[in-house]
Amino acid sequence: MSSPIPVAILGFSSSARTFHLPLLLASSSSFSLHTIQQRSTSSSAPASASFPNARIVDGVAEVFAGADRLPERGLVVITTANATHFDFAMQAITHKCHVVVEKPAVLSTREADELMAAAEQAGVVCTVFQNRRLDADFLTLRSLLAPPTGESPLGQLTRLESRFDRYRPFPKGGWREEKAWQEGGGVLWDLGSHLVDQALLLFGPPEAISALVQATRRPESSVEDDFLLHLHYPSTSVGGLRITLGASCVSPFLDAEQPRFIAQGLKGSYLKRGLDPQENQLKAGLSPTSSNFGSYSDSERASLRLGRLTTSVPPKPAKEGEAPNQPLLASADIPTLPGAYVRFYEAVAAAIRGEEKPDSFVTLQQMKDNTRALLLCRKSAEEGRSVKWTEEV
Repeated sequence: MSSPIPVAILGFSSSARTFHLPLLLASSSSFSLHTIQQRSTSSSAPASASFPNARIVDGVAEVFAGADRLPERGLVVITTANATHFDFAMQAITHKCHVVVEKPAVLSTREADELMAAAEQAGVVCTVFQNRRLDADFLTLRSLLAPPTGESPLGQLTRLESRFDRYRPFPKGGWREEKAWQEGGGVLWDLGSHLVDQALLLFGPPEAISALVQATRRPESSVEDDFLLHLHYPSTSVGGLRITLGASCVSPFLDAEQPRFIAQGLKGSYLKRGLDPQENQLKAGLSPTSSNFGSYSDSERASLRLGRLTTSVPPKPAKEGEAPNQPLLASADIPTLPGAYVRFYEAVAAAIRGEEKPDSFVTLQQMKDNTRALLLCRKSAEEGRSVKWTEEV
């Protein structure tokens, strides 16, 4: 068995503490914590208090310097502010290290092209932390759209609405809610990255995009906190597939009743409310190796734990000479599959070792497509028109 891959974490951020460090520690047979970069001016508790055996450095350059530097072919996990992702990823690749970068990995298609070329030339793995591919509700939706055997209970999909709403009428601060779009701030880069990634994973790039992006919490904040995206796909015999993505920070529903997915097909529909449980479980200190990690608690509201599946039931045969009877509809609450964030770093380890990668692994082409989609959304919102996928951004 090969030795664990040494890991350096750039930024002792909320993302690092909540997601990356617990998930990496849960994969101790594949990864070992080597270095944490935390600025001495950070307002967070010192990383050394929680990780006394890790090497703690102040600056990013120190990660790759000195006798105890991160070795080549180690893994660098970048959890710093969005505007720094590209530069830090390039720095890690220059030192021939593998890279996991928080979304969005880059803020332009030029940066995407440069990152792709640099990783290929250095022969290292570079990927993006798109953990929402492994959300419980998204895994359930995928299982309904493409079951292991037989046809989808929804029939041919005609409409999908995917939302990530919260009720936060007052900005909580931090660079995500303070920095301008050009610096990686705002909800489109933040939550839009996830929703767009899920849509592109399911359906590929659209023909065109229409978008509305706005700031609803003025005058407290001028940073955008609300978006509505329409992804236009080619027409089929029953019309075009309609994909709508949206997020709002001022959505006054209970958490367990926030609409998450509405999927409609010719034969059925699926409705899921509320968000995946894994983030809250990690914040509460539940180990990713726990047997109930990724599953909703039985004590939680049914509207959160369960999804509503409605399917078409064949009608009674019509009498000879009469018009066909309309089909009936049957509805039932169905359980949500467990979420699987632990599979993210399993996929990274497989990629580094040259093994087959599951589709939870984000390729750099997918990263570029995601960036293009978000830039096109911005262009559509600014110009007040639909934009084609092939337009310049």
